[in-house]
Amino acid sequence: VGWRELATALQADSKPDEAIGALERYTALKPRDEDALRELAGLHLGKASRVQQELQILQLQQQFANPGAEFAPPTTSPFGQAIARPGPITEALTSQSSGRLSELYTELQAAFNAAKLNYASLANLDKQDASVQLQLADAAINAGDSASAIAAYKRFLELAPDDPAAPAVREELKRLEAAAPAPASG
Repeated sequence: VGWRELATALQADSKPDEAIGALERYTALKPRDEDALRELAGLHLGKASRVQQELQILQLQQQFANPGAEFAPPTTSPFGQAIARPGPITEALTSQSSGRLSELYTELQAAFNAAKLNYASLANLDKQDASVQLQLADAAINAGDSASAIAAYKRFLELAPDDPAAPAVREELKRLEAAAPAPASG
């Protein structure tokens, strides 16, 4: 119970990443606490959102630092050839921001995957909650796991075929199934 209280206090202190760690410890001890799993999934989605914002800012900074060929003179001219070669400062900045971009993409993937796993745990605890299936599908799509998203959408449609979201879910399901790789033949 102390981990749950710590997670709440850390969230109140605007330390959501630290709250994730505390809540993960709590849910390891109490894996059937649906409220804690839901809260933890939400914290992971919040982290993903923060990482996405940082990614967008870094990408914009990279674009401004290196505007690209759109504004450069043709490389056939002597002037174009002279400025086409990046200098050591530009190369260092590009390398540094590329490394940070890679780190952020990894962090983003991990946050979405953690949210997906928490929603999967929730779905296993409450097999009749259609809304959890939608949340699981959304997290799975963002985590790059179309197979889990397809399964969650199908389960949602079994549970709530007349839900107002069902037509959109059917469309998304068709799109995902069309994009899914064909099963390997034996």
